[in-house]
This record gives sequence, C-alpha cells and structure tokens, in this order.
Amino acid sequence: MSHDSHSQTATLIKMVNQIAANLSAYEPAEAAKRIEQHLVRFWAPKMRQDLIAAAIDETDLSPLARDAIAILKTEQSRKQIA
Repeated sequence: MSHDSHSQTATLIKMVNQIAANLSAYEPAEAAKRIEQHLVRFWAPKMRQDLIAAAIDETDLSPLARDAIAILKTEQSRKQIA
C-alpha cells in the first residue's frame, strides 16, 4: 500500500469514526443505519468502495462504523443483484 493510499484510508476511517461518534446517542442499530445513510448521501462511490475494502482488516474502526459498513456492503450487494 502506498503512503498516499494509506493516508487516504486513514482519513476515511477517521471521518467515518467521527460520524459514528456524532450519531452514537441513538440505539446501535439505528445509529448504524443512519451512518450508512450518511455515507450513501454524502460520500462519493469511490470513497464508499475504499472504505469497504479497508474495513476488511482495519482495527481502528469503531464498532458502530463497522456495523454501518456491513449494512452498506449488504445494500450494495442487494442493488447489484436487483
């Protein structure tokens, strides 16, 4: 992984963790869904793809961020099948 790629991944992780922290007052399932909705509305498809790829072995993600990414991944798979 190049330095730029690592830096971009670190930025995405920081951003999604901040979104998760801002929405952590909700019940976990609701917070995760709201995070996923935010990612779909405001993040470019490439950013979402990079985040999903990074989530495979990334330990710095908060539990809420991980849950949101799992929802995002499921929704993307569902749309590809449809």
